[in-house]
Amino acid sequence: MTQAFEQLEKEFGEFIGNPNTVAVSSGTAALHIACEVARTKITDNVTGEVKPSIAIPEYTMVACARAAAMADLDIHFVDCNDDLQMNTDLVPDQMHIVMAVHIYGNLCDVAALHRKPYKPLVIEDMAEVHGAKPHPNSFAACWSFYKNKTIHGEEGGMIAFKNARSVRLAKQLRTLGFDDNHDYFHVPRGVNARMSNAHAELILPSLRNFHGNNITRHLLSNVYDHHIPNLCRMPLCMYPWVFPIHIKGMFYFQQRELVLGLNKKGIAARQGFKSMRMQAEFGSRIIGCLTNAIRRQHEIVYLPLSETMTRDDVTRICDELMNVAKIVIPRLTPAD
Repeated sequence: MTQAFEQLEKEFGEFIGNPNTVAVSSGTAALHIACEVARTKITDNVTGEVKPSIAIPEYTMVACARAAAMADLDIHFVDCNDDLQMNTDLVPDQMHIVMAVHIYGNLCDVAALHRKPYKPLVIEDMAEVHGAKPHPNSFAACWSFYKNKTIHGEEGGMIAFKNARSVRLAKQLRTLGFDDNHDYFHVPRGVNARMSNAHAELILPSLRNFHGNNITRHLLSNVYDHHIPNLCRMPLCMYPWVFPIHIKGMFYFQQRELVLGLNKKGIAARQGFKSMRMQAEFGSRIIGCLTNAIRRQHEIVYLPLSETMTRDDVTRICDELMNVAKIVIPRLTPAD
């Protein structure tokens, strides 16, 4: 009998057009195991002496950097463009791996990474662009099914590999390194990252309803775009997950008070990501210059977006946003 997590692997593979799928316990676990499998392609075996290098966006969710750290990779942070996507021109030469993170519903220029002459292994983080297809040459792509994502349950993740050969190792790594013999001789570096059937059963209906839910999200995103003034507007998301806004010149204390003010009104607004160089665990990677990610990190807030919301919900959120902003940020500066 097919288990629910196996059914999810099958149906998600059909959804993205790639059968080489591996269900795991979270989006972070997906990134971690993808990094571990990529690591073996560089060191030849999981216990090799070479410490592979990886380029990761500076402006991203901390899960990306932690996944690479757990895989014992040499991390190099890359600054973002004004649209918050990684500036692929700044990726250092000779990186073994590049993690391409698609931020806030829009796409990073993955094709540019595949044009690099040294041919890095590319791992795409698709958590915020459900519905987009990974680049066909990418080594792996990873998704989160956390409850705030477009395809969601309570928790869960998925990896899709370019080659079927990688699937076997990934499935071993997600189960503490057990191989097919289950004889307690373990593949090195395995973790407990199995997806439970209970979680898969919550994700499957959301996957099956994706197209209808995605249409609703696009419609609501357009309502946001209609009501949000130009001074806060960012490019409309290709794959609506949340609705991000950019208030140029906003300071951290204003960002914090704006989000808290909306939260007090029952609106699930959140601050934008913070630069990875500013995280305590990666502090040794701080450089002297003021990066674009550091400049932008206090200027971004994102607003809730869900297929369960209505047009009236979005209108109310926009009204409350401006009411709170008038108090917290008396003079708003448009984002160029």
